[in-house]
Amino acid sequence: MSSPNESRRSVRERAALALLVLGLSLATWRFGATATTSIGRHFPAVGGAVLKLLLWPVRLGLLVVGLWLLRHPLLRLIAAGMARLRALEARIEGWLPTRFARYAVWVRALAVGAGISLLCNGLVELTPIEQGLEANILDRWFGLRFPLHSEAEFLTGAVAPSYVQDVVVISIDDETIAAYGWPLPRAAYARLISVLGQVQPKSLSFDVALIEPSREHPEQDDAVAQATQRSGRVYYTLLLSPQ
Repeated sequence: MSSPNESRRSVRERAALALLVLGLSLATWRFGATATTSIGRHFPAVGGAVLKLLLWPVRLGLLVVGLWLLRHPLLRLIAAGMARLRALEARIEGWLPTRFARYAVWVRALAVGAGISLLCNGLVELTPIEQGLEANILDRWFGLRFPLHSEAEFLTGAVAPSYVQDVVVISIDDETIAAYGWPLPRAAYARLISVLGQVQPKSLSFDVALIEPSREHPEQDDAVAQATQRSGRVYYTLLLSPQ
């Protein structure tokens, strides 16, 4: 039979091991994508996609093991929380007048719903969950609208090319930044609009917000405005009204 000191030591060791496992799980969630990309770049034979695929069971496995090791403290915490909720429910029911006692169930439901709503809203607003969730939903939505196909399907005629193939992305890469600096001078945007206007695209959309005026070269803002007006097909991420 183990002594109380040995039992407490065993509990502390298990808690430390659980925290270590959960820390490793959190590290894989936080730095896993960067690590797999770096490994795939240095060791192409391994393949970054394969590593990312294997990373998911590792993450979930570490999370499950960590929570299993902490199951007893977590169960006690849940039991204590439920007891406090029952006491709070009894206190709220005691505040209600006698004639409203029959509405105690509705008051309890409203209180629970409000608490869950506040908790979910806090998790969404105060954590990166919102951005990841929104990005995943957009990816799934565009994947349904414009399914991805291989070049072999297009070449063999199995799939007819859609108008999405006519979209051209002009990106700002490291070489561009090295040549022009960052932020890019507004004159570069004005010249880009003028040059692309010669091929008459259906639309030209910028994913760069030109909000603040240029401090050193305000005349370049006028050049961008004039090129935009001449084209008539330029769209920006933000549109500021004169008011």
